[in-house]
Amino acid sequence: MRRILLAVFLILLLLPGIIFADKTNADNETHRLF
Repeated sequence: MRRILLAVFLILLLLPGIIFADKTNADNETHRLF
């Protein structure tokens, strides 16, 4: 159960980062934390 929750959490964290990187290339340094 915990692995599934971790996977969903990581996906939810990564997907907005990809979308923000596509929309705003200039501001991706402020949006991307990793």
